[in-house]
Amino acid sequence: MPSNKNGDIRLVDGEEQTEGRVEVYQSGVWGTVCDDGWTIQEADVVCYQLGFGPAAASLTKAHFGKGTGPVLMDDLQCSGQEERLTDCVFRGVGHNCGHNEDASVICTNVSDGEIRLVGGESQYEGTLEIYLNGQWVRVCIPRWTPENAKVVCRQLGYENVTQYLSYSLFGHDDLPVLLYKVLCTGAEARLKDCRYTVASNCHAGASGSVGLICDTPASGSVRLLGGTGPHEGRVEVLVDDEWGAVCDDEWDLNDAHVVCRQLGFPGALSAVSKAHFGMSQDPVNLDDVDCNGDESNLLECVHTARDKENCHFNEGAGVVCQAKSSFITKGSTKILKIYSCLISSIISCQTAVK
Repeated sequence: MPSNKNGDIRLVDGEEQTEGRVEVYQSGVWGTVCDDGWTIQEADVVCYQLGFGPAAASLTKAHFGKGTGPVLMDDLQCSGQEERLTDCVFRGVGHNCGHNEDASVICTNVSDGEIRLVGGESQYEGTLEIYLNGQWVRVCIPRWTPENAKVVCRQLGYENVTQYLSYSLFGHDDLPVLLYKVLCTGAEARLKDCRYTVASNCHAGASGSVGLICDTPASGSVRLLGGTGPHEGRVEVLVDDEWGAVCDDEWDLNDAHVVCRQLGFPGALSAVSKAHFGMSQDPVNLDDVDCNGDESNLLECVHTARDKENCHFNEGAGVVCQAKSSFITKGSTKILKIYSCLISSIISCQTAVK
C-alpha cells in the first residue's frame, strides 16, 4: 500500500499491479499526471520507483480511464535515471491538461537476480542494486573485486568495466545493503550465480555500497540479453546512443553469424525468433536485416531503419552463439566434428566434441 508521503506514486485501474494510470501524492491529495511529453523514460522512472522492472509501454490519452482530482504534473522531462518521478523536471501549476490526457504505464515484472544501476547520469553508471527475495537491495563494499564488476556489466549487456568504485558517488536511498562478500570468478552470466553472503549488519550508508561505471559502447555495438549465458540471448543494437531491439523479419543464420562474430564468438549455432529470449522494452532499431554473413558489424548489413520498421515487441530476434571453447585451431582432429556441430543440433554438438 502507498505510504502517502509527498512524491509517492501508484498505478490505478489496470488489470495487473504492473499497469495502470499514474497517480502521484502531493500535499494530502492524489492526482494524475498529464501525458504531454510522456515517453518511455518517464515510464521507466515510474516502474523503477514502484519496484518493478523497466517499462514495457508508456501510454497516453487516459488509456486506463480518466482519473479524478487535480492534475499535479505536466510537461515531464526525465532522463530515466531518476529514483523518483518528482526528481524529474516538470510543471506543477499553470498546466493546460484535462483528465482525457492522463498518463499511464505498463511495467515488466522483476525476476530474482535482476540487477540495475541507479542514480547515475546515464544507463552505464550508478549504484548497483539487485532484486532478491521480492525486494531490491544494494551490495556491500568488502571484498568487491574487478571480476565481480565484470559480471555485473556483462549481465547488463556491456562488454567492459571502465571503473568500479569502492564507495558509491551516485547517491543512495533507503534500500537495505544485504549482499555481502560477493565472490565471482568473472565467468558467471549473472551476479546471482556468484558466491555471496546475505548480511544483516553491513554499513548502510552511501559509502558502504558498490557503484559502477560500465564501458560506453560505440554506435553499432550489439549485446545479448535474457539468455542463460553470454553466448545467447535477445539481440539489441546501439544506434545514435540508444539501445534497441532487432526485428525477426528475414532473420536467419547469416545474420546470427555476424552478431556472434562481432561479439568475439566463432559463429552462430542458431538464429531464433518470436522473442524467444523475452520481449525487449527498448525501441526496435533494425528491421528486415539481410546479411551475407561476412560483415564485421550488424549495421553493415542491408536493413530497414527504425523510423520505417513495422515490428512489435513479440518479434524480437535472438541468437545462440558457438562457445568460444569450441573454437579449435587448425590441425586438430576435432575440426570436422566442430563443423558438424554447426549444421546439426546443439545436443548432437555436445556429443560430437567429447
